[in-house]
Amino acid sequence: MIAILTGDVVKSNKVATYVWNKVLKDVLKNFGSSPQNWEMYRGDEFQVQINDIRDALWASLLIK
Repeated sequence: MIAILTGDVVKSNKVATYVWNKVLKDVLKNFGSSPQNWEMYRGDEFQVQINDIRDALWASLLIK
């Protein structure tokens, strides 16, 4: 079983895009490569596939 996490960067317009974008991508890279395991779309939204559901909570905390 896998887990799919989706999210939206809250108040992304309050911080320069290059700042939060780099940080988020660095975290998402821990779960594989884009677009096979994760991708960003519509500017500040993302989706990531967690291959082991036991890691889903940890992944959400890392992303947060």
